[in-house]
Amino acid sequence: MEVKVIVRGVEDAASVRGHAQKRVETALKRYAGEIAKATVRLIDETGPRKEKDDKVCSIELTVKGAPVRVREVSNDFKTSISLALGRVRTVLSREMGRRKRGIGAG
Repeated sequence: MEVKVIVRGVEDAASVRGHAQKRVETALKRYAGEIAKATVRLIDETGPRKEKDDKVCSIELTVKGAPVRVREVSNDFKTSISLALGRVRTVLSREMGRRKRGIGAG
């Protein structure tokens, strides 16, 4: 699984990128065989101005079958990454269960 992290509008981009990379690899390790590529975009929509809920984490996965896209907004990156990864794991678990049972195979 290839993980690409894109960070925009953040002063300490290296630490945010490192944190996101580690969290994504750990959280999606179980599904690594199914995921070809994971792209994580972390954007501070308002830049250095402190505003409520302006940290965006969007995750796009290239999975066998159909792409998975999730977007979460929060007041800090750690929370938005955690929320997005939780939703991604839920979607992947549901899809893997459907494949295992043969639902939607045509």
